[in-house]
Amino acid sequence: MPINGTRKALLIQSQPHAIKLGSYPNSKSTGRYITEKYGQKVKIVLFNWYSWVPPDMHLYPWIPDKENRLTADGKWDAAFELSGLKPVGFNLTDSPFGETLFDYAPNPVYNYQKIADGIIYFVPFYEFQCTIGIPNVVDKHFAKELVDRDIMTYDKWLKRFGMKLIKPILIKKEKDFYNSVRTVNCQDYEKFKIQMNKWLTK
Repeated sequence: MPINGTRKALLIQSQPHAIKLGSYPNSKSTGRYITEKYGQKVKIVLFNWYSWVPPDMHLYPWIPDKENRLTADGKWDAAFELSGLKPVGFNLTDSPFGETLFDYAPNPVYNYQKIADGIIYFVPFYEFQCTIGIPNVVDKHFAKELVDRDIMTYDKWLKRFGMKLIKPILIKKEKDFYNSVRTVNCQDYEKFKIQMNKWLTK
């Protein structure tokens, strides 16, 4: 339905898919594709997060740092603490936040104002809860489709590193991963607090 005569849409994506940067060689993220198609009509807004390293980060050789850490060495989160932890949103362009190098950038030209338009600080990182999975979201037919997409996207690239995707094993892994609901520890928050607090004690 149009709002005040204007049709609008809200598309929620995980950060790697939402940003204006292709996640893998020769591919485009959802955010990049939509931005190229609709230009200034699109605004990409991130929630606060941290530099999370997925278990398969060894597949991304252009990212040298494999350690989980807070963005900007904890400066962002320290600023949020000093503000009283009140939820706040703002534009990234021409701000110190926007000039910060993007955590997963393949080269130094990508800072935050180039991959998103704004950010919302909602809750501090030590209140994050990580829940994975939705019951029965992937049936055996869709699991095959997911694996076909994986093979189409990564197979040739992985072969360069001597790796191979095995379809029957992947189908079971896809079903187990997405259908099993579990809450896990997001991160070692005490380690992150040390990283943040060094800016609060100066």
